[in-house]
Amino acid sequence: MKLCIVGGIFDKDAQYRAVHRETPETTLADGLRAAGVEVRTIGHAAYVPAKDDVVHVHHLGRASVVAVASRGRERVVFTAHDGTLLGDSTKVPLRRALAWRLTAAAADTVVTLSRAESKVVEARVPVERVVCIPNGVSAAAFTDATALPGSDESVSILYVGQLIALKGIDVLMRAFSRVAADHSSVQLLLAYHVATLEPQLRALAQARGVPDRVHFLGPQNSAALARLYRQAACVVLPSFAEALPSVLIEAQLCGAPVVATNVGGIPDIIDDRAALVQPGDDRGLETAIRLALKRRSWDDPVARLARRRLMLERFSVDRMIRDHLACYEQTLARPRRLARFTRALGPVINTVFAASSGHTLHVADPTGLIGGEAE
Repeated sequence: MKLCIVGGIFDKDAQYRAVHRETPETTLADGLRAAGVEVRTIGHAAYVPAKDDVVHVHHLGRASVVAVASRGRERVVFTAHDGTLLGDSTKVPLRRALAWRLTAAAADTVVTLSRAESKVVEARVPVERVVCIPNGVSAAAFTDATALPGSDESVSILYVGQLIALKGIDVLMRAFSRVAADHSSVQLLLAYHVATLEPQLRALAQARGVPDRVHFLGPQNSAALARLYRQAACVVLPSFAEALPSVLIEAQLCGAPVVATNVGGIPDIIDDRAALVQPGDDRGLETAIRLALKRRSWDDPVARLARRRLMLERFSVDRMIRDHLACYEQTLARPRRLARFTRALGPVINTVFAASSGHTLHVADPTGLIGGEAE
């Protein structure tokens, strides 16, 4: 089997990839190569339909619409990785919503990451073309579940992600400032690779009276993150939307307790209902953080090991690789879907992209190779 994996980490520059080596796409590609699959990887912008058997496109973008509109021989598997598509559709930009629906409708197989995503996709796509395969996370990179924080004098609440509005760090900051008023040793650590809102969040920390207790750490590699997870009293993810955040899996592989919002695939990761709060609810988030600190379960080796074992069971890399291999084989065994969509889909895609962004995809090349631009 010849497989092309498109998107995700393979869209990033060399500097970014040097720090972030462990991602769902790299883990999948490496595991499939080890299983004997011929794999090539490429970013959305550089993708051109070729002579692969299967192209697996990660994230909605140029390559997703190019692949499903192609007259080439490849079967198309699509994974969105986008929690915003699981919520209120009126809040998703029209161009993005239409491109997602067209891609999902025309792909041979749609891979979902959680039960919540499967429910949304199956409302629009025949169930036989939907496969739920949660991301696998490397246990080797996130180990030593029995390591404990150094002392009660330094207790850290950890956030790992991007400093963007969707992640709700301002909500966390408000909740933390009230917790900090009662816990003089508690610190908030922010590890991130996209710093869009850093100036605003620094100003908010100042306004909330905790500028010396909020630490902006910037990018961290896997080894550094593992140390932070092991030392954290609680890992918090206050997002407004998520697909299946690896952060929460990594944290629990390292034994850390977690608190997060009840959105997307997060309930597939967290069994403790008390650790789930509604997005935007800083009072609820405060209560959940206080409960995590009160339980002090991060310094209980038995509890830490139990969290790790649960993550190993649900999100193993071996299972992810086996399930993707089965998905590709089943996709190749079914009648090809693309031919039915090509003639009708091309003009629709052109209309959608031209009307909403000024860009056009030209789906008229008799060779099946598609040029043009799309965001």
